[in-house]
Amino acid sequence: MTEAVAEHQRLKSEVGKKLEANVWRIINDTLNKEKVYAFNVADVKRWTERNHAMRRLIDYVKVPVKNVCWQDQITTLPDTDNLVVYKQEKTGTENINWHPLAIVSCKTSFHARETESLFWALQVKPTRIPYVLVTEDSNRYNRKPEERNTELGNCEDRNRVRTLLESFLDRVYVMKKYGFENNDIIRDIDSFHSVLEKAAASGYRGVDSRVFDDSERRPHAGYCKLVRPFDDLLFDLMKWKFEKLG
Repeated sequence: MTEAVAEHQRLKSEVGKKLEANVWRIINDTLNKEKVYAFNVADVKRWTERNHAMRRLIDYVKVPVKNVCWQDQITTLPDTDNLVVYKQEKTGTENINWHPLAIVSCKTSFHARETESLFWALQVKPTRIPYVLVTEDSNRYNRKPEERNTELGNCEDRNRVRTLLESFLDRVYVMKKYGFENNDIIRDIDSFHSVLEKAAASGYRGVDSRVFDDSERRPHAGYCKLVRPFDDLLFDLMKWKFEKLG
């Protein structure tokens, strides 16, 4: 591998981890007070080492994989950039029940890699845990205007990527591309708190909020029933939490 290729791969990895970290931060900063938590892979490993209830949760989230050579079956975590859970405390006991609300896969862009998420979404189906994807659709941020495009197409002229994602994923959420300084994301989190409080009155349904996506930026994929602004992930998590309570 040449130095140029290695540097390109390093930058791609860095940008991808930044998106995962942004999703983790927004969910935790806005929903922890509602006992909804996002765990990344490092969090999961740390918690399962010391918490029996969390180990039981992770065992439930894992999916079976068969090995033909060994004629054996193992279980493994699906592609999980963020596992979102609800912590329900049992009154009068010290036991805590962790309920999985969603598995969140993060992709800054696709470039023919959307099949990774599709594969794991199919594997997770039997668990009935929503498998969703967050993307910056980052081609729309190319420096050269003539090279800007959306890999998600739009509802009227849907492309292969959008068709497949809508067919196999529970939701796709579009998020704006944040810089590494973190100033913008702090501002957006602060402004979203009041939106979330107002949304509670309607059961988090029918709220038109686009704090975390720059929907006016062109090109833009356009929203539909399954492709939504990132704000909707936060509302959906709250709805899925109350479904668990019901």
